[in-house]
Amino acid sequence: MNGKFISYKSAFATLLNDFPWIIGNYSEEDLLRSVKESIRLVGGPTVYEPKVKILEVKNSMVDIPEDLEFMNSIGATNYQTVEEAEEAICSGKFAMTRMRYNGDEMLRKMYCSLSDFHCKSSAAYILTNGKILPNFGHGIIVVSYLGIITDANGLPMIPDNESWIKAVTYKTLLRVANRMLMTGKMADNNYNRIEADALWYTSQAGVQSKMMSKDERISFKENNLSWPMDVYAESDFFASFNRTKRLD
Repeated sequence: MNGKFISYKSAFATLLNDFPWIIGNYSEEDLLRSVKESIRLVGGPTVYEPKVKILEVKNSMVDIPEDLEFMNSIGATNYQTVEEAEEAICSGKFAMTRMRYNGDEMLRKMYCSLSDFHCKSSAAYILTNGKILPNFGHGIIVVSYLGIITDANGLPMIPDNESWIKAVTYKTLLRVANRMLMTGKMADNNYNRIEADALWYTSQAGVQSKMMSKDERISFKENNLSWPMDVYAESDFFASFNRTKRLD
């Protein structure tokens, strides 16, 4: 990918130019829903934007950011307000400790392991029902995640790539064609042609979305993988399988 993104309305222009008969049969909501569906179906790290948000925990919970698609990591701080944390960032004195996902507790309970391979922090969290639930009642956390790229108005943007423009165009066209087919306004063979083209362009957009540069691959790996400090530290876990060490 070339790192360039354009408004979803580029697909709108293509749609009207190539398929003028669609006028009166679709709405802009169809296009917006098709953009979001295409991004989520195709996925790929290059169609998302790395984002960081400072959130305040109250009553041991805080809402997950609305534009979050994939969680990277969460950090706990000793600050009491969001403003205090932002001031620390501006002054270069910001500090935080990476939180671990509370699922690690299972290993300690079932296999009596005291090792935590992801971090040494006592702060932990779980994700459930649209909320982050830390193991403390109040505080400031920092959330690193991947989100959909948006413009100044908060509307989604798509990669400046012909495959992506075509994928969104045909995804919208397929949505409209499905309604027309169900109401007897479109022949089966025409619908099948649109469906085949939509699948083709969506698959091409998927291929393009996974073609990262070397720097992007390294960054993606570092953001999404946590390596144990000692690869044999979990020997007590593998002992239950009659193994004394992990298989690399």
